[in-house]
Amino acid sequence: MSKIQTKEIRQFVNKNLSTKFFKENMLDGRSPYYILDFSLNLFPATEEIKKNLEATMIKNKEKWEAENALVEQESHIDNLYNMLRKPMNPIASEKLILKLMENKETIIPRLLEDLKKSGNDMFIENGARIIVTYGQEYANNLAEIISEIKYPYCEAVMAFVLGRIGREEHIEIIYDSYKRLMSNTFDRYYQGPLLGLYHMKNKYEF
Repeated sequence: MSKIQTKEIRQFVNKNLSTKFFKENMLDGRSPYYILDFSLNLFPATEEIKKNLEATMIKNKEKWEAENALVEQESHIDNLYNMLRKPMNPIASEKLILKLMENKETIIPRLLEDLKKSGNDMFIENGARIIVTYGQEYANNLAEIISEIKYPYCEAVMAFVLGRIGREEHIEIIYDSYKRLMSNTFDRYYQGPLLGLYHMKNKYEF
């Protein structure tokens, strides 16, 4: 039996998100959203993962050490924030996010505002890591911006993020994003909100 408490939401789910819907709309395990979603389960990295990453660093030792040092030595919040847009090794990225989260109350609202207009993949994916790991209480704020996001890749990522952190009242917002992004099946952006709907399905057992 569904765990959805609200009658109107149960009716919406029964009408639009039946067993047939999920049979006809399967997840693509090779989509960038599926892969990013999996990687979020490994963030922050365990000690074992860090050791494996450090072993990898031998091949790119000089570059990785420079990136790590850049993050460690930077103290200006705006400079740290702008680094979210730059490709970095996983250890440096984690250090960067941990430093930024010392100012979580100002960083996450700023991040949500900037995501509305960002086409930078690194910024979008770092935003997903931040919101899933540290910003679950911002689910309503994220839900409010989904339809305002300019770039479809960003909307797709944030729709599945909302599926991970959101509540039953956010199901329709994710579904609307799915319908909107289905207008371009070639780029398969719809796989992002579809993944969000699967998260909601698992969470609320419908």
